[in-house]
Amino acid sequence: MSAFIVGDETINVIVGYVWAKMQLAKRNYLAKPFADLGYDLVHKSERKRLANDLFRLNCAAVEARYGEGQASEFRPLDFQYRHFFPESGPRVVKAISCLHYQCMEGDIPETSELYAALVKVCDLLCYDIVCDLPGYVNAPWG
Repeated sequence: MSAFIVGDETINVIVGYVWAKMQLAKRNYLAKPFADLGYDLVHKSERKRLANDLFRLNCAAVEARYGEGQASEFRPLDFQYRHFFPESGPRVVKAISCLHYQCMEGDIPETSELYAALVKVCDLLCYDIVCDLPGYVNAPWG
């Protein structure tokens, strides 16, 4: 397996979308896995902290795969949090899937609570998307 450091937009899409859904659509359950770890996404400083922590998680995974100090070989380690709201949930699922895959190195999947929260957010977001589909909305209950 290989790993790389994702672009800033990948992480910013994830954090921005979860925050926006929480604020605009009152879908707090999307942010719950992060909130359970102490990230209060209502505050910009907390969104920035989460984004930075996701970036550090990605760097740790790359270094677990290639060795200490190797993350900087992939790109400058100058991540910048910027609020970004993508137009579609599927784009966010793809961003989460990419970051998730890049963080599957070393013992991160077994030991990182942030990694586990990222996986839960992806599961919740997929459920959220399906629940908005006409086929789901129009299906009988029970």
